[in-house]
Amino acid sequence: MSDAAAATTARSLSDAGICWHPVRYHRRSTLGAAAFDYLSGLATAVGAIVRHRARFVHTRASLTAPIGLLASGLMGRRFLYDADSELSQEYVDGGHWSAGGLRHRLLSSLERVCRKHADGIVVLTDRLRLECRRADVAVPIAVIPCCVDVKRFAFDSRQREIRRAELGIGSGKLLVYVGKLGPRYLVDEAMDFVRAVQRCEKNVRLLVLTQEDPDAFHRLARNHGLAEIVTVTRAAPQDVPAWLWAADAGLALIRSSPSERGSSPIKISEYLAAGLPVVTMPSIGDISAIVESERLGVVIRSTTPADYEGAAETLRDLWDGQSETRRRCAAWAGANLSLEDVGVPRYSQLYQTMLSGAAPLLHPSGAAHE
Repeated sequence: MSDAAAATTARSLSDAGICWHPVRYHRRSTLGAAAFDYLSGLATAVGAIVRHRARFVHTRASLTAPIGLLASGLMGRRFLYDADSELSQEYVDGGHWSAGGLRHRLLSSLERVCRKHADGIVVLTDRLRLECRRADVAVPIAVIPCCVDVKRFAFDSRQREIRRAELGIGSGKLLVYVGKLGPRYLVDEAMDFVRAVQRCEKNVRLLVLTQEDPDAFHRLARNHGLAEIVTVTRAAPQDVPAWLWAADAGLALIRSSPSERGSSPIKISEYLAAGLPVVTMPSIGDISAIVESERLGVVIRSTTPADYEGAAETLRDLWDGQSETRRRCAAWAGANLSLEDVGVPRYSQLYQTMLSGAAPLLHPSGAAHE
């Protein structure tokens, strides 16, 4: 981050009542560099606790958690481990590390130590909460999925027509994919699914919203014979809702893997908040089962032509009642993924719990549990 960007960020956070103490770190991490970075982070954390009289320590994700655990222990503060999912397993599933390798074992051990010594834990899914319980994690666990500002994504029919006119889609169906390429994302398979939808609905287009090189997506489209119906654009964050309103379904084909049991993909939250049925894969956090049970989209059981065809037919059934499908998707997002009504209240109650020393934290249903 440049000095100018850092100054802008500091002012923005200060306006929100947040004191920010940035720490520089080495991009190429050797053992010595990592040790230096951790010590630097620990010194900054301890200094912040003293300066601001912090009453507990809250860390985000696994790499910073050991710093928070040490700082809270040194200063006699309670420790909140906001774990998201198991990062050590994510690195293995993404092909970055070897299962059982030194780095995998080290980070996995640090994650277990942090879970064991935390005074409270936040995870993204109820599936991971249950796994932690089965692993004898005794501290209270709160489930807080990735939430969005649902008011910002509330459907606007006028903007839908404007964006569709820009694309020249007419009365056809528009599928949208928000995101990037990578081992986690089944973009080739998403293209195969688009072909299956094309066989059901003749006038179909695919819109890709990405910050990556558009040429990579164009090459994929050509390889799948879809070059004429794929549009790739770099959309500013403030423009994403309007592009989603223009669409008729959101694609989130994510590779099923052990780490995904703890995931809550933000793109799915945004799709649903915009009223879009979701097309996804099995065993993605809690959301795959919910999509099926609540009819909020389609879960493709496997990447076979037969399952693509079946999923495309199911999606067409949802489009037969498109207004009702849009209403149900947005309503479910408002009740379960709202930043204002779900994310903030759960964190607020969790903070009060940490400050009071009480044991119960919020269950995803809103009920307290031990």
